Amino acid sequence: MEELSRHLIDVNPYDELVIGGEKHQCGVTVKAGQKLERGTILATDKDNKAVIFGTQSGEETYKPKYILAEAIDTTDGEDVAIAYDRVTVAADKVIVKEDYVLTADDIDELRKRNIFFEGRV
Repeated sequence: MEELSRHLIDVNPYDELVIGGEKHQCGVTVKAGQKLERGTILATDKDNKAVIFGTQSGEETYKPKYILAEAIDTTDGEDVAIAYDRVTVAADKVIVKEDYVLTADDIDELRKRNIFFEGRV
């Protein structure tokens, strides 16, 4: 955990994902079997493991909660990743599950969690 905490301040490459303003990062456990890029919107499943937003369980789509701060590969097992839980991001830089389209409700849910978008989604 000390290494993760020390690493938090180093994650912020200039790729135009983060626009500015207040930023806060946290550690999240990412569910096994995923390869996710920086900027991926994350939700948490019923076991509180992070999955790419747009993932469904039956009829339920998990709610968006975080923006992934760095790429992570969990194909060999779950791992802890750094994610933003408070940030303003460029709308055209975020990633969701293939074939999923962000809705106004999704954007409102993220706004309630202090994640804001600049530009058109």
